[in-house]
Order: sequence, then structure tokens, then C-alpha cells
Amino acid sequence: MHDVERIRKMLLKLMDEITAIEGIIAISRDGNIISSESISRSPSETTLMKLAKIVQELDSLSKELGKGMIKEVHLVGDEGYVIIASSPTLSLIALAGSDARAQLGLIMMNLRKILNILA
Repeated sequence: MHDVERIRKMLLKLMDEITAIEGIIAISRDGNIISSESISRSPSETTLMKLAKIVQELDSLSKELGKGMIKEVHLVGDEGYVIIASSPTLSLIALAGSDARAQLGLIMMNLRKILNILA
């Protein structure tokens, strides 16, 4: 079981430290939404469920290709980035605007740090 309040506090702290992050979502590996934090409007429940499904499908695909569990995924869109970091029990998904390119490594490093602390 995940400590929802602890996770939420860590995500909010990271958003305060790296202002390029527009939102962070924590999803358990079985697809449950643990926390969704955003500086503007939070993604809809439908969008959150799609994100959970995508993480599960990416993990399944990676395993089918013989590459094991996914650890990192970077999606680049016209208007920003979706950065996914995963551990055996939790996935963190950070949303960042198009101006965040120089901070993508820092964002991923901090997502991995949170996952390691929570392991």
C-alpha cells in the first residue's frame, strides 16, 4: 500500500523546486491513480485512466520485446513533454511545457530519486 500523503507532499515539493513541471501524476503499477498534482487544471479522470493504461501497455510491450520492465519514457509533443519514470511498484508521470527542454534531465533525475526513496 502506498502512503498517499507522503507521495503527494514529495510531488508538490518537486513542482515547487522545478517550475517547468506543470503537473505530476503517481500511478501504481496495477493502474490505480495515487495522486494527481497540477499547477493549473488537473487532467480528467478519463485522461488519468488512459495514462495508467498506456504505462501498463508500454510495460507489457517492453517485456514482450525482451527488454524487461520499463524504467523511463520520454514523449515529445508540439507543446511540451511527458516524462515517465517507473519502479516495480509505482510510475511517476511529469508534464512539462515546451520551454522545459533544458530541464528534462533534471526532472527525470528527481523522479528517479523519489522512486528510490519510496522503494
